[in-house]
Amino acid sequence: MQNPYLEEFQSRYNGSYFFHELRDELVKKYAWAVPTEASIEAIAALGPIVEVGAGTGYWAWLLRQVGATVEAYDVAPGDNHWCKGLYTEVKVGGPEVVENHPGHSLLLCWPPYQDPMSEIAVRMYTGRTVIHVGEDRHGCTGNSGFHDLLEERFECPHESTIDIPTWAGIHDFVQVWRKVR
Repeated sequence: MQNPYLEEFQSRYNGSYFFHELRDELVKKYAWAVPTEASIEAIAALGPIVEVGAGTGYWAWLLRQVGATVEAYDVAPGDNHWCKGLYTEVKVGGPEVVENHPGHSLLLCWPPYQDPMSEIAVRMYTGRTVIHVGEDRHGCTGNSGFHDLLEERFECPHESTIDIPTWAGIHDFVQVWRKVR
């Protein structure tokens, strides 16, 4: 699997807290979170996948490299304030698209902080599995309604959390949430 983000992160980032320019550059070029082969393979095993807020489509591109079926959406694919360019096909669409993919696992990679997008997606989602890549409720991904819905409707056993590389002060991980009711 080609993963230039991980390679560039490992070769250019030294763990310093003085990383903001580099992080801004790589986030716009790739994605908010740095995927690993293990995280991509674990997510691919949960396919088919519908990704909302796909940005550049980087995670979808990696998932497709390992054979996963991914329907990726963003309200402004590849060309918005947060990202530039596309790695794979990303269709135009917001959280409402989850209704069109009831048998898919829902992937939300760094849903925007204090934005209702992730909450709306989970509220509309009728499937069984939500994959959240980002920080927990005390971090900078999603809003409190999103985290409340995850905790009310789903469970995430400890073994369903996958560590990924992080920038200093950022606490990213991949969590697999399974519907309980």
